Amino acid sequence: MGRLGGRPDDGQTTVGRRGISSVLGITQQRRKPMPTSSIATVQEEVSDDRTGPASVPPPRLLSPTDDRAIAGDRSLALALARAVQAYRVGCRSSWAPVVLTLMVPALDNRLRHLHPVPPAIGSDDIRQQLLMEVLEAAVCMPLPEDPLVLERAIIRRASQAVSRRLGRELRRQDSQVPVLDEEI
Repeated sequence: MGRLGGRPDDGQTTVGRRGISSVLGITQQRRKPMPTSSIATVQEEVSDDRTGPASVPPPRLLSPTDDRAIAGDRSLALALARAVQAYRVGCRSSWAPVVLTLMVPALDNRLRHLHPVPPAIGSDDIRQQLLMEVLEAAVCMPLPEDPLVLERAIIRRASQAVSRRLGRELRRQDSQVPVLDEEI
């Protein structure tokens, strides 16, 4: 308890009992639910969450009018390689949506092959875990020299981690002994 006001001194109020967030100009934002449709909505949700005063828009790698960027897989692979390198050294909260946006088709394809393990792991859990593992792989794994194989290497590493988690959960459920009504 604080000395004067009888309210707990939690370190979140000023001497005049104003909330620290109001002094700093920080507004609390409510969390948004996990998208239920496609991973393509991840970029929208992340950009919506970065509306505060300290938010920085993600850097643009490709302009829509750049014919060379639309030309083929090589330019997209190079853009992904540059985005992964920037994600490793730059502001991760700005570069994460760029990396995930460039990988949306591969992520959607991989999600079709990963199946939930009810009741413990649902499809939203798998989607969230895959996104997290993709970003973790983008930071930790050694980058291949050829940017054309970078997307596949990241997806392989991330899906392997998710598949291992699903396998562990299946084995855990198989090893459980069901509780019978007579034992209770």
